[in-house]
Amino acid sequence: MAVDNEGWLSIASSKLGRKEKAAVTPFNFRPETCVKLNDIAAATVELDKLYFQIDIDKWAGGQSAISATQSQKARKSLYMIKIARADLGEKFYDEEASLRARVELSDEAGHRIAMTRTVPTDTAFPRWEESFDYVSDRKTWLMASVQNETAEGLQHIGRAFFKLDESMFPEIREEEKSDPQYYFGKAFWSLRRIETDMVHICVDKMLPFLRHCISRKTLKALLRRSQAPSVPTNEALGKLQGFYRSAVSQSESLIPAVKEKSRNMACQTLTDVDIESAIGPLLDYFDANLHVLSASLTSANLRSVLSGLWKEILVAIEDVIVPPLSDRPSNMRSLSDGELDIVLKWLKFLRDYFHAGGDESGLPLEELQTQAYQDILRIRIFYDWNTDDLMEECVKDFQKTIKTLYAGRTRGKTMKSQRNLGTIKRDREERKRLKNAGGGGGNGEMILRILRMR
Repeated sequence: MAVDNEGWLSIASSKLGRKEKAAVTPFNFRPETCVKLNDIAAATVELDKLYFQIDIDKWAGGQSAISATQSQKARKSLYMIKIARADLGEKFYDEEASLRARVELSDEAGHRIAMTRTVPTDTAFPRWEESFDYVSDRKTWLMASVQNETAEGLQHIGRAFFKLDESMFPEIREEEKSDPQYYFGKAFWSLRRIETDMVHICVDKMLPFLRHCISRKTLKALLRRSQAPSVPTNEALGKLQGFYRSAVSQSESLIPAVKEKSRNMACQTLTDVDIESAIGPLLDYFDANLHVLSASLTSANLRSVLSGLWKEILVAIEDVIVPPLSDRPSNMRSLSDGELDIVLKWLKFLRDYFHAGGDESGLPLEELQTQAYQDILRIRIFYDWNTDDLMEECVKDFQKTIKTLYAGRTRGKTMKSQRNLGTIKRDREERKRLKNAGGGGGNGEMILRILRMR
């Protein structure tokens, strides 16, 4: 009995247990999307003008009477809490996972005090990088609850508890003050945080398509094209039919693993044009949307969006090469030398794209070739080391880190340091100087991520 090709191919696919993942639909920006972000930037500039029109620094000196009254009241501490990332556990390690994760903060009474934005993620390690203020006059416990938004409602994933105690955080806790500089700083801090959150939202909109294009699936598809055999169609069809009969007749799918040698041979046949064309859809997407953003956003806001997007590109490149840092085992295999070269070339192509030849519409190299960028390039050094050497180097790095952990420790941001655009700029430059003086990051974390694949 004759069976049409589409029919038996669909049967073979179902027998092998393959899942068709829904296509990622890219989000396209419109000019009106940028209005609110520009409004926040304009409000920040107007608040800075108001600061100097009132001459707040002159009034800040006569606060002795207010301070005396304030000291008689119960002291209240202002904590700045940052939600960075989560490890959702083995249940969500499936590479086909598609989550919409958020974090809710609540106090001891169960009252919600803050909630992050919802982040679309295809991994078990969602990141938010959001900060919140919390005022308390006593020691207290807070709960962070991770939730997944689904069509059926909220799915509880997990929770963590942490204690707020002013004696534990002397460098990042600040007391509320009846001081005009303090309240201007608080206003600036709120505006800057809203601006940062809006930039995150803009980047989040592009994130699903970005991670779809910079992925191991894209790498595999590129290698498959380079390995395509030059045989007649009928012969190829006959081989595929034979494979189908074999797969149906056995209880387990017999898909042979591609050996490293053959993967490297496939990589050697690829040109730079072939490698760049693999991420061509992403570059085309950037061309269309960054044109809209550059025409609609202020130069400062555009630079913030580009910087945020570049950070996500570095994270996506890292996730292709090594698994995220975790205390759980990983089934992710190491890339071959040729595959690693391809991914690093993607990084170079994207760096050149965002630099835009040094044009003012691009980012300067010092903002592109950051510590995270250098860490990715250093992966090449450690990727082929044997396990014992990696463990020895990791121990040495952590010993060095422990010795210098508190040497460069500085006080966290204060409201007074954020009271106008000038102090904000000086505070940022000082933090950058201290970070550079510290000699940059070590190799320990990246080595641990490589060891997860051993």
